[in-house]
Parts: sequence; C-alpha cells; structure tokens
Amino acid sequence: MARRRTVEGSALSGSTDGVKTLPVNSLAHNPRNPRDDYNDVAELALAIKSVGIMTPLAVTRYEMFLTHYPEHEHEIAGYDWVVLNGNRRLAAARLIDLQEVPVTVADHLGRDNKFDEGVLIDNIHREKLPLLREALAIKALVDKHGSQAIVAERLGKTPAYVSQRVGLLRLTEELQAEVREGRMAFDDARGLSALPPEQQLSQWQRLQELREETGDVELARQMLAAEKTQQVTPDEEQAPTPAAAKRGRPRVKSVKIGAPEEIASGLRQHLSPEDIEVLVKLLSEPVAKHDDLRP
Repeated sequence: MARRRTVEGSALSGSTDGVKTLPVNSLAHNPRNPRDDYNDVAELALAIKSVGIMTPLAVTRYEMFLTHYPEHEHEIAGYDWVVLNGNRRLAAARLIDLQEVPVTVADHLGRDNKFDEGVLIDNIHREKLPLLREALAIKALVDKHGSQAIVAERLGKTPAYVSQRVGLLRLTEELQAEVREGRMAFDDARGLSALPPEQQLSQWQRLQELREETGDVELARQMLAAEKTQQVTPDEEQAPTPAAAKRGRPRVKSVKIGAPEEIASGLRQHLSPEDIEVLVKLLSEPVAKHDDLRP
C-alpha cells in the first residue's frame, strides 16, 4: 500500500482553533455517517443560497480519520478533510455550487476515540435520524464498547433510550419495513420488539384492526394490552403476589432469557412499577435478606 499523503494547503497553517473557511472540493462526506443518501437537501440548499451556512461544518484531517478507519481510504482519496457533522450542509453546498464553507476542526474527537459518537450525537439532536438507522448506529457503538450503559453516557442519553433503540432490531424484517416506511410508530415498535418473533406480526395486525374499530390509537393499544393479559394459558398461570392479586392481574410463569435489556422488556410486560421496584431490591441484596423484602 502506498504511503498515505498528508493534508496540504493553507488550512493547516497556524492554529486549528476557531472557524475556518475551506474549499468545498477539499471536503469528503463521512463514509461512516449513519445516513446513506443526501437526496433531501433541496430546501436546505435554497436556505443556504439565501442566508449562507449559519452553523459551521465539523471536520477532521484526512490523516486523522484514516488513523482510526484505514478501511475507508479509497472512499476519501483525493480529499484533505472529512466532514464529521454537517454532511447534509455539504451536500446542499455542492447542489448550489458553493465554492467555500465555514468549518471548525474537530481532530480532538479522534484523539478521544469519539468520531462515531460525535457523528451520531449530531444526527440525533440536530437532524433526526430515521429510527432504524439510529438503532443500527447505536448497536455498532454497543458492540464497540461492550456496554449499553457506556454508550448511553457517551451519547448523553439515558440507558433506556439506548436499550429501546437497540431493541428495535429484534423486530422481524417485515415489521422493520413498516417502521422504515413510517407506518409503525416508535411506541408500537418498541412494544412489539419485546415479543417473540413468531407473535409480532399477528399482534401488529390485531392492533391495526383495533385502531380501525375505535378510531383511537391510544385506546387500541390499551385494548390490545388487555387482550394479551387475558390470553394467559392454564399452564402459564401462577399464584399471584399480594400486590398483583389486588389488581386482579394474572402472573406469567416465565420471561424469555436473553440480554439484560431483553429480560427487562419482558418483565415490564408483566410487572407493575411497584413489583419491579421490589425485584430490583431483591436482586441487589444478599440472599439472606430476601425474605424481609417481599411485599
């Protein structure tokens, strides 16, 4: 492999602090951006043509990017900089043949190994990624760091936010297509993802039937939840705890075992907030203390 070139040009002279202006033809789109197309930038391009780019693009040097992702060398060859945040603005600038754009240099993200996090944070907070693309990007970070809690901290989100997005990837391909096309809301997708794959489609179809009957989305969800509670079979029945008995709710015998977030999703289907609180205490205390914590 040929030796990698270094970034050339006046942009490297002096400090890299503050806002600079760089030629558009020196900037490469980030090949790791969760977005895979920029076909929706016509309105943004018109706004930029009218008032200019109000928020500078965040870029990193070609060499810094390849230090972390050498597998993308062929995709950014011929450019001096890689755009981390602002890829839609870059696409819009090219659409109207803008020659230069304002940028800030974000090499510090590379030194802290936070390139992917920086890109995802911008997409989440500024440009609203489609749900499944966001889920895939978050899952990649979980695989990289080995912990949903770590990823939540690095993204500035709650563990529940991370767990719920990753959980969407448990949907069947057919239901993922429903999410992708905007026919399934996030709340419905989150609930269905907690079910075994063989139950997901039938529950989705039943939910749609109830919506047509009632004309009320939230009421349909409540009716479906009530139907699921009533469908407990005799061999799944178990003596309820006192708290559950007061509510008249049956208790299922088991929850599907898997990753912690899967177990948590399953438990939320069958336990009240009070029961979950007791369970957390039981799991946190030594075995000898368990009897004192039962309701």
